[in-house]
Amino acid sequence: MRLLGFLLVWLMATPLAAAEREKRVLLFVPEDATVPAIADFTRTFRQTVLAEWKGPVTVDIEYLDMAWSGGAEYERALRDLYLGEPTGPIST
Repeated sequence: MRLLGFLLVWLMATPLAAAEREKRVLLFVPEDATVPAIADFTRTFRQTVLAEWKGPVTVDIEYLDMAWSGGAEYERALRDLYLGEPTGPIST
């Protein structure tokens, strides 16, 4: 199973002083931004979220570069990193 499938969208809110809360969208993309299809997808995703969301929103995109490193051990370590869980060294 690929780390979080093709991509994972994680919404998390951060409080603001105003009554309205800013939303944060974190998008995990398995490849890097230089792949033309990935660049088109992420640009369209960001534009759509910013245009359609009601209220303030921030879109962050994390490129995992899965083509360069891979395997179950790497995916587990990457998952643990993003979840803030301790992990051992990754063997290469």
